[in-house]
Amino acid sequence: MKNSQYFDIDYYDNLINTSEPFYKEPKLTPMKQQYANIKKQYPFDIILFQRGNFYMAYDEDARYVKQIVDCNWKEFEKSIGIHEQQLEKSIYELVIRNRKVVLCEQVSDYYAWDDNNLIPRQITGIYSKGLIGFGVLQTNDQSIILISEHQGEYLVVDSIQKTTQNTMRQQVKNKLKQSSTFHQGMEIDALDQLVNYFEERKINGVSQLYFYDSGFNCCLTKKFCYISEKTIKNLFFKQLFIASTKDGQIKIDQILQKPLLDFKDRNQIMKDLSQIKLYRDKFQQNIKNIGNLRRKVGQIYNQKKNYLKLKEILEDLRKVSWSIDSNIISNQGLFKSEYLQQITLNTDDISEFESQIIWEGENQEIPTPAINREKYLDLQVKIDSQWDLAFQEFSIKKQEFFNQDPRVTITKNYEIEVPEELDRNGLIFSSKRKGFKRFKTEILINAEKQETIHKAKLNHFIAEFYDSLRIKFIEKSNTWMKIVELMAQLDAFSTLSRYLEDDPESCFPEIQDQGIQFKLMRHPIILGTPNDLQLNDTMIITGVHGAGKSTILRAVALNIILAQIGCRVPCKQMKFNSVQGILSRMGGQDSLTRSTFEIELMEVKQMLNKHNYLLLIDELGRGTSSIDGHSIAYALLKYMLEKQKSLILFATYYDIDLADNYYMENYTLKKGKRIYNLTYNMFQIQSF
Repeated sequence: MKNSQYFDIDYYDNLINTSEPFYKEPKLTPMKQQYANIKKQYPFDIILFQRGNFYMAYDEDARYVKQIVDCNWKEFEKSIGIHEQQLEKSIYELVIRNRKVVLCEQVSDYYAWDDNNLIPRQITGIYSKGLIGFGVLQTNDQSIILISEHQGEYLVVDSIQKTTQNTMRQQVKNKLKQSSTFHQGMEIDALDQLVNYFEERKINGVSQLYFYDSGFNCCLTKKFCYISEKTIKNLFFKQLFIASTKDGQIKIDQILQKPLLDFKDRNQIMKDLSQIKLYRDKFQQNIKNIGNLRRKVGQIYNQKKNYLKLKEILEDLRKVSWSIDSNIISNQGLFKSEYLQQITLNTDDISEFESQIIWEGENQEIPTPAINREKYLDLQVKIDSQWDLAFQEFSIKKQEFFNQDPRVTITKNYEIEVPEELDRNGLIFSSKRKGFKRFKTEILINAEKQETIHKAKLNHFIAEFYDSLRIKFIEKSNTWMKIVELMAQLDAFSTLSRYLEDDPESCFPEIQDQGIQFKLMRHPIILGTPNDLQLNDTMIITGVHGAGKSTILRAVALNIILAQIGCRVPCKQMKFNSVQGILSRMGGQDSLTRSTFEIELMEVKQMLNKHNYLLLIDELGRGTSSIDGHSIAYALLKYMLEKQKSLILFATYYDIDLADNYYMENYTLKKGKRIYNLTYNMFQIQSF
């Protein structure tokens, strides 16, 4: 076998079908041993191991992450570091490539080092493609969609085979009946993630599970516009909105992936928040440094001792509640939105919780009971009395042996520190430092011993009190999560309401019965050349390379998404009827097992028999010969026009006369058709 720090790759590959991978046990540093122990539990998953502000991947994990994520690579350590600000985005990039990510975070601050100078770490999250928030999975006629409904939102969890539906349903019920905590065992699929999601939020969620056939004719499509993962990747090549908090940013990402079919109240939310611009901006400024509050609250559920984290969370909850109340709820009389009018916030639980604690210690970091403090105060008096006794003994010895020499002092370890040159007969030597020696007496030794005993009792008393606080905190979890969810929603809506707020060439969309009509439409990210566009059923767009065909396809789709999430759109005027979903076939892509042509056909197959969808088709047939590509493009478009009612934007180099023809020139859309025989022109130039 080859010498490898963790495991031999060649040998590991040979054992890939065995139940247990082979691991070597070299002598490791305490931190590397901590990492290796976690890797043993999750050998096939990517471990992101927190070190300060960075999350590290090592060895084979690092080599894979390096191909996906743009971050710092250290060849000599075989490691790669992801900054905490890029963590959510990086996890998403890994998860959509069917990799499971195990997040291992520091659960205490630096003062909490153990005997090996090692910061305690725990697994705080396991992310897979089935995890809530990562979009709809691809399904087929033989599978079903598993959906959870919570607080009025439908969350797509996973797709499973129809034949295993009953088994899966019973498995979920059995798991929800168990009392296991969030991170016990090895979660291996999306159903485990769902169980964890319910348990973490204390949701009794068996009745909230729904199983639907994969035709999307379910409650999900009655509320949301479906956007495929591929389409999201094609459209959002740059982050459009930046929220003030991580919770708000996560909520924005969810909103962008789930545009509404009925977005009237969402439009009104944006208008109402713009009306109180000063208060809205003040609210976002107040919560700017909160961080990921949902994760902080979850850490209290899973950590048995983290006093400062509890204090930080209570302060954050109080700050968030105060900011919502003073900036949003206080202006409810001005709102027309039903959502904003119905916002309520009860801070009694926070006040009641805070009233039970008096924070003690040099940095106010130790929780002590505000009620029935007799035992705490008694132990504190006993500790102080030992110090008083020790100081009295020190004063006597200082007078007796050293004639009140000011250089003679007492240390916090009950030692009398004296210069080396002074006489010190009659004292018990303890320790020394440069130029000084330290001594004790029997009284000082006994005082230190008694103080240690009383401090141990005090620490045990505080730990028991903290455990009782933690139990009460978990019991109030619905209150905390309501505050976190409300903060995330208001932060997300506030961020969305700021988009194009001061742009005179922007507007809120108007509703019409069918089709789409744009006046001076711009790309939401580029904000470049404006174009007028009217799409009633199908538009064929031609033009040379770089003329802007793909750009205008993305612009139309992005404007529709912005409209259906309730935002302003970068148009002078926009009229449309909401679409049921958006699918795309754009760009060239292949894999080890599938050619570009096969991937094209698979993407197009998903578009067939879809009604009231926006379909974006860019250069179909590029993966095969020109004659075959032209035939496929023509036949597909003809079938869609005859068999289904959807809005189609079809960009091509082929000469097709099945619908209205337009062409792009310098990012400007013009009526007509312009097909260039590029090969012929190239030969003409060459011969010239």
